[in-house]
Amino acid sequence: AKISFPYALWTGDKNKYYDTNRTANEFKMMEDLGQLFPGYVPKPYLCLDLGDDCKLLVSEWSKAEKPFANQMIDGIIDARIPPKLGEVFAKLHLMDFDLNFN
Repeated sequence: AKISFPYALWTGDKNKYYDTNRTANEFKMMEDLGQLFPGYVPKPYLCLDLGDDCKLLVSEWSKAEKPFANQMIDGIIDARIPPKLGEVFAKLHLMDFDLNFN
């Protein structure tokens, strides 16, 4: 689960706005990519508006052995990932997309 607030909690400065619609867009992208690439993206279950511009995104647990971002940080990439990334980027490049999305 992921909860989004309209400002960064580590600063507490509510004048530094974070658009929580990005969380709703993340949910939509997870749905869309899950249909294009079954098994590549954790299934999103729901995205709730909690009020006060806060959102909650709930998805299935990722089956990845180690999150991709952590692989990049460590400098060691699972050899199964690059071919899948190439396939994903090729399909994304060719699909119709709303230019005003996000």
